Amino acid sequence: MGLRNFLTNHGMPSDGVDVPTALTALSKGGVLVDVRTVGEFEAGHAPGARWV
Repeated sequence: MGLRNFLTNHGMPSDGVDVPTALTALSKGGVLVDVRTVGEFEAGHAPGARWV
């Protein structure tokens, strides 16, 4: 089972979230995960984002 299927099967959104929802989640301890290449991440990323 892929990650998208896992999230969908557990009632979690798999296509992203809008900005207000993301800001609310971050204010409650959520983590913004950046999955772009390391070069793209180093060129610029959202404050507090974590690269994986």
